[in-house]
Amino acid sequence: MIRKNLLGLASLAAMLVAAPAHADILDGNVGDKSFRFSLYGAMPEWVSLPTAQYDVGTIIRPEKDEDLLQIYAGAVITGEYGWSDVWKFAAGYGARAIYVGQDHDSGGALALGGMFEARFPDIKELGISAYVYGAPKALTLGEVEEYLEYAASVDYKLTDGFALYVGYRYVRYDIGARQDLVADNGLHGGFRYWF
Repeated sequence: MIRKNLLGLASLAAMLVAAPAHADILDGNVGDKSFRFSLYGAMPEWVSLPTAQYDVGTIIRPEKDEDLLQIYAGAVITGEYGWSDVWKFAAGYGARAIYVGQDHDSGGALALGGMFEARFPDIKELGISAYVYGAPKALTLGEVEEYLEYAASVDYKLTDGFALYVGYRYVRYDIGARQDLVADNGLHGGFRYWF
């Protein structure tokens, strides 16, 4: 358990060191049993995909009997859309490479999914966002046989560069001998900081 937590903290430190290079948003939240940190934003110019975003992060659940570490890196192809000139939203689809370590079991997955985010036209400070990623057995390796994660949140921008939010996250794996291991299922609160 200690090694997995150290690996999670080391991955967080690596994300923070890389942040000034090309990070747009630092996102952190705390739930009942877990916490999550991520960096995401526009792809660097050398990637030549102007509408793509990267996303790297970690979820850590430091429990005595069921500790868990998830590290991921992914990308989505995004675009801005709208029903009118005032109501705009962004949506995208993509993939994440995921490493999961849980007690003595570990493995990975290539998860497919997408995201959605929007700001309310009359209340620019208020926004909503959601994502979903999943991997069937054919896209997993090691002890992981299935993976599903989804989340939704509502945020309020206190300044142009800082928002607080509340949300819900669900994370489930089939890993090792554990079928339907629900790693996270509940409310969380967090912040987003725009660089």
